[in-house]
Amino acid sequence: MLSVNSLSYDINGVRILDDITFSIPAGEKVALVGANGSGKSTLLKLIAGQLQPTRGSVQLVGGGHSACLPQVPTIEEGATAFDMVARGSQEWSSARCELDAVLAELPGSSDATDELMERYQSATDAFEAAGGWAVETRIQAIREGLGLGAIPNEQPFAQLSGGQKTRVLLGSLLMSEPKLILLDEPTNYLDLPALEWLETFVLRSPLSMLVVSHDRRFLDATVSRILEIDERTHKLRSFAGNYSFYAQARARERRQHEMAYQDQQDAVAKTEAAIRKLDQAASGIEQETIHFHYRKVAKGIARRATVQKNRLERDLASEEHLDRPASDKPIYFSGIVDAAMSDRRTLIASEDVSVAPGDRPILEHVDLAVRGGDRIAIVGENGSGKTSLLRTLLGEIEPGAGTVYRAPSTRTGYLSQELVRSGLPPETTVLDAVRDVDARETTEIRNLLAQFHFAGDDVFKRLRDLSAGERIRLELARMAASGANLLILDEPTSHLDLPAIEQLEAALQVYQGAILAVSHDRAFLGRVGFDRIFETREGRLQIASDPLLAEA
Repeated sequence: MLSVNSLSYDINGVRILDDITFSIPAGEKVALVGANGSGKSTLLKLIAGQLQPTRGSVQLVGGGHSACLPQVPTIEEGATAFDMVARGSQEWSSARCELDAVLAELPGSSDATDELMERYQSATDAFEAAGGWAVETRIQAIREGLGLGAIPNEQPFAQLSGGQKTRVLLGSLLMSEPKLILLDEPTNYLDLPALEWLETFVLRSPLSMLVVSHDRRFLDATVSRILEIDERTHKLRSFAGNYSFYAQARARERRQHEMAYQDQQDAVAKTEAAIRKLDQAASGIEQETIHFHYRKVAKGIARRATVQKNRLERDLASEEHLDRPASDKPIYFSGIVDAAMSDRRTLIASEDVSVAPGDRPILEHVDLAVRGGDRIAIVGENGSGKTSLLRTLLGEIEPGAGTVYRAPSTRTGYLSQELVRSGLPPETTVLDAVRDVDARETTEIRNLLAQFHFAGDDVFKRLRDLSAGERIRLELARMAASGANLLILDEPTSHLDLPAIEQLEAALQVYQGAILAVSHDRAFLGRVGFDRIFETREGRLQIASDPLLAEA
């Protein structure tokens, strides 16, 4: 069992995590959520022993160790799929490398030197002490169990798909025989078949797991408890149930907070009104008379006003005082909706197109038409040509065969996986980034930016300082400013935390133009409400048949 007690962590005197306490019993699957920058990955590193807490403790009761699946693995140059699994048993992996090196030096005759034979004997002893050939048998059993049996031992790790890499890294973790597995965004870059496999693996594994993920369907399917880090207080709260139960609980809390905050504001307003009346009464008495008795009355009234002011200030400064609820106002495209948005004429289409970003086509005979108001999604395995198809439709890649039609009235907004493709210098401000595509007056541009939650001094933030969520909002604002009637979105949720994803979904729900999106996020596909979902499969674009999409 994992036990975290009163854990705090500071960086240069700044509190990142504050008094974190929780436990995970054997076999339980728990999710860790919070806004980007709230400290989720830091907490995982503290649990894994990669960082030392400022205060408090992390303990695996009963012994053992934890193992973390990182977002970005460290890859040794030339490492194979077998190497990456084997390094989960570091002692065996090192002993095997030394034995292989000695065997490569041994001649095929009896001419070996005494020194070389001593090295061979030493390497053999170390290899046997680390488990010998039985460990290799276990490696192969783990590879088979993870569905990696068809991948040759010598296959370079760097050439594997995202799903295959995740399985290999999980194999490495299992080789180390951990008591607790930490998963840091394990669904990033996974296609739908890989997601389905990972869900099954997590559910069937007897190990305890702590999962950081923004995939809400994955969390709904796999975890029984949600731990939330508050980015303002740096504290942790626990919610029973999966992500949907957590979202409902947070929505109820928010409504209660809003009601309590409004009651508090009403009470403050009444107190302030009473203080003003007392001040006015005291001032009026002093101005209208010089009689000692009435001046004494005025001073008494003034004292009562001062007492109430002091009491109000204490109440506002107390811990029981409620802060204004964070705004959940969605980002929206109001102001750019015109007749072209609901026009059902064809905006962009392909006829018998071959998608060929290289020498050989990866998709052939693609027939796809996007009309005004359409909502079309494309799913498929990594490397099956989804992004290349979008770029071919946009004209960034020439089709290997066939034709692409783009209507003169089409105004396209493209959100790539890299988020920002404007080519603007990193010193550019948010305001100037929109000015780049919108010639209207500054006041009108600032009004538009406010729709995308850039208000006040936020419009002077520089591109280099924006978070992933802010960059998404800025790109959407640029699309709105350009009057885009077709949004082409390539994995738009990949870099976002859950609040930002939900804001994006709310914006797209009210957008009246056409949307063509590539995504593996099943919750996103369902909430935006796509009319048609296609799949890149076996070199063709086909109507999706994956059962995972039935709920989308």
